[in-house]
Amino acid sequence: MLFRACLLLALLGLVASYAVPAGDERITGFPYYVTMKTTSGTKSRGMVSVRLSGATTTDYVDLFKSDSDIKASTTYTVVINSSTSLGNILNSKIKFKQTLNLLTWWLYDDQISIKTVTVLDVLGGKEYTLCASSNKIQSDGSNTYTPSTGPC
Repeated sequence: MLFRACLLLALLGLVASYAVPAGDERITGFPYYVTMKTTSGTKSRGMVSVRLSGATTTDYVDLFKSDSDIKASTTYTVVINSSTSLGNILNSKIKFKQTLNLLTWWLYDDQISIKTVTVLDVLGGKEYTLCASSNKIQSDGSNTYTPSTGPC
């Protein structure tokens, strides 16, 4: 059913840049595609976690399965499955935890910089652009991104 809904939305041109893998058992309930765009100039290593808030709040979902490089000027996407509909997206909270060892301390920044967050409510067919007052997220810190009607 979910695959058919995504296929219909894709045919209508609403989700042209998103795809739902056939037979992916992780996509259940109410899926939300969260896309984050990093800014230029920062490269870090660690874990990034994301949660969404609307009528309810999701648990944090890790962007990577393990510590990974977070590169500048790169787009990352994660699927957040909610057991209930979130309704209108009120905000997204992103946490960053830097990998700490001598090599990462010397070679990588202790922060990441995320310019925009885009959330696609797959079943609702709505897309939200979220911005923050500051793009930077320090290690062991978080930032809240809220809906914007214009560019970030």
